[in-house]
Amino acid sequence: MISYHEKSEVIISVGDVADLNVSPVRPANGSGASNHSVGGRILCMVISALYHHGERAKNVNNTWGKRCDKLIFLTSRKAYNLSTILMPESIQDTYNKLWEKVTYGMAHAYSKYFDFDWFLKADDDTYVVMENLRKFLSGYNTSKPLLLGCRLDTQVDNTSLRIPGNATNSTFMSGGAGYVLSREALRLFVEVAHQDPRCVDRFTWAEDINMGQCLESANVTLVDTRDYFGRARFLPLTPRELSILQPRPVHDNWYNTLSHYRVNDGRHCCAESAISFHYVVRPMMDLMEFFLYHLSPNQHY
Repeated sequence: MISYHEKSEVIISVGDVADLNVSPVRPANGSGASNHSVGGRILCMVISALYHHGERAKNVNNTWGKRCDKLIFLTSRKAYNLSTILMPESIQDTYNKLWEKVTYGMAHAYSKYFDFDWFLKADDDTYVVMENLRKFLSGYNTSKPLLLGCRLDTQVDNTSLRIPGNATNSTFMSGGAGYVLSREALRLFVEVAHQDPRCVDRFTWAEDINMGQCLESANVTLVDTRDYFGRARFLPLTPRELSILQPRPVHDNWYNTLSHYRVNDGRHCCAESAISFHYVVRPMMDLMEFFLYHLSPNQHY
């Protein structure tokens, strides 16, 4: 793949989120509503499971998901008040069926929503700042084959991610942080990569690694989504794990080890235009929503 650069749930406190120097790009009128014309139309596809419908999917639906142009949940059973794409009976809500879920969702998006510009795949514990995603995507052409997200490697400095199959020296975008396909990348995935048996018949749980390898075979470009200072926009960890003022302990190094780029600690962990975080569930998702969209400093009473 070619790359180019653009110029576990934990106990949390309010400070864990408040310390992050992240803010959404706000419309000129000062409201918190997204300008859906910026960056093109985005279809958000969220992987969820039946036992999470009562909390995680509902939280996504009530927070960042409402800023998508279209939000759908990929799951096995229809849930009240949620827009769902039902999986066939053969695709169960289990970890080992993630790849089948994602490929089914991408095929559905290609069939029903190909008039959209961008296709975001996220988990139900991903938090996305949609305004920042739109602004970032506005600099790219959806007719180009692009994959955007948090770039990881399965093998870095002789330390490999233990996965079944032959996936050494592979590069991919973190599934937990969420990744985005352009319209052309989606077309290539469905029409080219997904027709290749080597792409379809893969280990089932590592959907993000599979997606990276399948799109690589279709000559899709991986985009460097960091900001000008090399700070990440797509984050595969929670704000708590990223916003601490002191460097992380040496043993807490899976992100450091697998990241394709150098990982920064503390306040330099994330771009001010950060787009996504992973492992964000209640109450952290509610806190992020409050601090990003409802708390305004220096306002008159």
